[in-house]
Formats: sequence, structure tokens, C-alpha cells
Amino acid sequence: MLVEPEVVMKVAVDIARDSTGRRRHPVRPHRNRTNVDVTQVPLSGEGWYLGMNRLRP
Repeated sequence: MLVEPEVVMKVAVDIARDSTGRRRHPVRPHRNRTNVDVTQVPLSGEGWYLGMNRLRP
């Protein structure tokens, strides 16, 4: 792992892409989720997908 997660942050992501496949708009942070531990959230590539609003037990 290249980085060690320390906080959980709620973000807004626009899924629009340009003709080359790059995202057209940046990811915008909303707030830190101090009530959620990093161990409760899947790492990138572990199955987190748009519309999945559940945390791991």
C-alpha cells in the first residue's frame, strides 16, 4: 500500500467524462466522517461502487 488511510471523507463526484475518458469535473470534498473508522470502508478496488451506501460491518 502506497498510503495509509487516516480519515474518511464524504465527497461529491460528477461522472461526466470528456472524449479521452478523463473526468470533466474535479472531486469535491464535503466533510470528514468522524463517526466512521477507516476500517469500515472498503479500499479502492475492493468493490465500492456508485450507489453502494453501506459500510462494512
